[in-house]
Amino acid sequence: MHDLYFWADTFFHNVDFYGVVFAKNADFLSSTFINAANFSKAIFSQSVSFGGTSFSTETTAPDSSDLEYIMWPSRFSRNETIYENNLINPAANFSDAHFNRVRFYNVHFFHNADFHKSIFLKEADFENDSFLHDVDFSGTFFLKDACFGQSIFLHQASFARATLSNADFSQCSFLNDANFWSSTFILSTNFDQTNFSRGANFIHTIFTGDVHFSNTIFSEHVDFLGATFFHKVSFENIELKDSARIDFQDAILPDTIDFSYSLYIPHDIDLTVASLDSLFNRSTIAIYLSFPPHIINTDSLYSIRPSYLYGFFFPVKKNVNGAPYKSYYRDTIFRNTSVTMLNGIPTLKRSCIIQKKIPDKIHYINLYKSDVSKFHIDYAHFKLLFYDPQTMKSIPKDERIALYEQVLKNFKDRGQKDSYEILDKEYQGYKWGTCQWYTKWFGLIDRWWWDYGYEKWWVFLWTIGFLSLFTLITFSKLEKLQNGVYTIEIVSLNSKRRLWQSFLYTVSIFFPLSLKRKNIKSAGKGLVYIVVVYLAGLLCVAYIANFVIQK
Repeated sequence: MHDLYFWADTFFHNVDFYGVVFAKNADFLSSTFINAANFSKAIFSQSVSFGGTSFSTETTAPDSSDLEYIMWPSRFSRNETIYENNLINPAANFSDAHFNRVRFYNVHFFHNADFHKSIFLKEADFENDSFLHDVDFSGTFFLKDACFGQSIFLHQASFARATLSNADFSQCSFLNDANFWSSTFILSTNFDQTNFSRGANFIHTIFTGDVHFSNTIFSEHVDFLGATFFHKVSFENIELKDSARIDFQDAILPDTIDFSYSLYIPHDIDLTVASLDSLFNRSTIAIYLSFPPHIINTDSLYSIRPSYLYGFFFPVKKNVNGAPYKSYYRDTIFRNTSVTMLNGIPTLKRSCIIQKKIPDKIHYINLYKSDVSKFHIDYAHFKLLFYDPQTMKSIPKDERIALYEQVLKNFKDRGQKDSYEILDKEYQGYKWGTCQWYTKWFGLIDRWWWDYGYEKWWVFLWTIGFLSLFTLITFSKLEKLQNGVYTIEIVSLNSKRRLWQSFLYTVSIFFPLSLKRKNIKSAGKGLVYIVVVYLAGLLCVAYIANFVIQK
């Protein structure tokens, strides 16, 4: 069929377009389909529009099972498919469909909606839709932007093993279980202001870009078991109901985690159970994309390979055919890329293995204006961020100090001595670093003398260092010091063991608790040196005594 137009108020009763090829535009604007509408295996080569169309079962035969199922086209290509302001009453089956650009804006699905294993080549718009029964997007590929903003999922919503690019679920409402098990989110993912009224399953989900859960409501269990985050994830200002728990068991954490403005957290958020290994390996992921010969042949499949078919999983470098594709993500390599024939259909097979080295990786976490006491973290793998995501500015000094002290108290209450020590050293360094310039050097002494009090045994190293330094200085001035500045009776200038005599001279001044006035021969620079040695020794002796007493 060529261009096909049906004017408004056109009624179709038990219409059958099975296997029909629409070579040109097809326009069903404001039409009404009563009972069965069969588009199974139909081919829309160009634009098809169902804007304002109504699908409903016949009121005189509501019990007829044959009339309660609409079979949709199994292939769409090249241009766009539009469904706007539709009321789809029977169950809608789009499984294994191939769409180019599709728009399901403000559509109401009154029964099951099945998009299982469908492929959306370009933008897919499901914004402001209502899924009033179960919806199945499992195994679906969204190669371009996938927009579900402001949609309502009344019953179970399954996106298991789906692959979504630039996914937007902002302001959605999942009133039943939301299943994203083993899904892959490419580039950015947006769940801002989304309401999860029941459980949210993100087990083994991969997020390759930034993830946003800001201002999101979680009512029950949120499971990120084994999930992988490559970049930043934001839980800013989330609302957790009394029974809500967030589980990061064995998850690969991102570079940055933002939990700011989360004032009420009913249960602990344990990040110590996440996977903190220095190397993780994902199992090989094989992706198959099949296209019928009348849409894409083998040659054209090769020709579009460097564009979106290879870019939707990870952004990759364009390489020559047959060579491995290496992604922009470090240590991530695509292997075994090929086009094969399966049942006479050219099929793109792509396998990849993710290998990412994370030696002693530090994860930055923002806990500004949050209930810090509910977070369980190992500070050997984390570092606090001190900025306000709402203003994108650093927080004031007094609020930064308060946050330090809250986290320190959390570590102390949990008995995390190592984490407490690491953070306290950071805190002491910050306080000294923000002092007036003329007092900052005391911070250097505090840091290098005994590591802010955590390495008291360093006094023995300093003692050995001082004795060695002063002995070498004394070695060159021994006669002058002994005869003209300060006399030590046990030191002999006639001895051939000059270095030993210099050591004895230094020790005799370094360790005594006082200098003998009668041994002073004259004042001057030499006497200043003697006083410096004496004071350094007195300082070391005091710290050694403190170390022994505390032991």
